[in-house]
Amino acid sequence: MVDSLQTKGHWQDARQGVFRFDSETGHGSTWKIDDSTYATDAHVVTSGRQGFLIGHDGNRYPLGADVWVDRARDIAFYTLAPGQKGPDAQPLPLGDSQKLKAGDQVHTLGFGGDLYFPQNEPKTYPGTLVDRLGKHVPKSLQFDLEYDSSAVEGVSGGADVDRNGKLISMPDSGRAGLLASTPVERIVAAYNDRQNLAHFSGHYENGWQALGHDIANKPWLNGTKVGFYGVNVGSGLLSILTRQAGVPLSSTLLMGLGPLTVLGYRSYLDVDALAHSTNDRDTWKYRLAAAADAVMGIGAALMFSRFAPIARVIAATGIAGRLGAEFSPNNYVVDYDAKPS
Repeated sequence: MVDSLQTKGHWQDARQGVFRFDSETGHGSTWKIDDSTYATDAHVVTSGRQGFLIGHDGNRYPLGADVWVDRARDIAFYTLAPGQKGPDAQPLPLGDSQKLKAGDQVHTLGFGGDLYFPQNEPKTYPGTLVDRLGKHVPKSLQFDLEYDSSAVEGVSGGADVDRNGKLISMPDSGRAGLLASTPVERIVAAYNDRQNLAHFSGHYENGWQALGHDIANKPWLNGTKVGFYGVNVGSGLLSILTRQAGVPLSSTLLMGLGPLTVLGYRSYLDVDALAHSTNDRDTWKYRLAAAADAVMGIGAALMFSRFAPIARVIAATGIAGRLGAEFSPNNYVVDYDAKPS
């Protein structure tokens, strides 16, 4: 049951229960509503099939053993993937938006901006209540609270709290210095009725299945990604062939910079993901992937030396390891386009 805490606190106390939400297509914010359930905007949680709650320590917690979605009111609730305990945090205490008057101050906690340099601690955006009816937002959101706020894109699904740290509303959308938010009363009503909302459950799939789904559903975006990797792999093969044809070593190395750069970046992603993974399947995959990347790097470094024959075997071993990692079913995904359960 969701209930308000009667003890007084400070608005900064609420920061411990607000987290970053990442998917393959973007990011938003989320907060803890009970001991095992989190709340956010529906458009945040459904922005990608694979979503993660990012703890303040940087650890990634995949979601979706259960996801309840109310697209009409843009509200969603979810639990984490099986076996995930999540960050050590208390649910946010809930306030009363009906007591809020025009000119009253709120603090919006969320992860605005940070597209290229993401942070793991929520930012704070002060605001004041402008309108209880939200006349400047679309009719579908006509009953939202509206604040004069400096909040920016990325706070969707975060928390608007009063000076005592109690949740008053959840940021939904905004423009030109105005932030439209969903009142806490509507969130609680949806939470108590969540068993009647559209329900989804996640499942594991491997990297190739995920890539196939993405190409089928987002051909331009993912086709470009595949083309990018294809060009780099092609340039690597071309560098080997031209080296064997007698092209100077400097030209060959220059042509191989593309695949080596991609390989280095992928290695960084694998090591970083391994450091912050809370999923046992992820841990296994990223250990194998990181080792495979290192082996491929050694093979690439020796490819143009007198150890070239051995280097080809080393590189092939690394490639096999990478393929094995990609075939491992470690991605916990939720198909929001499928029929709800």
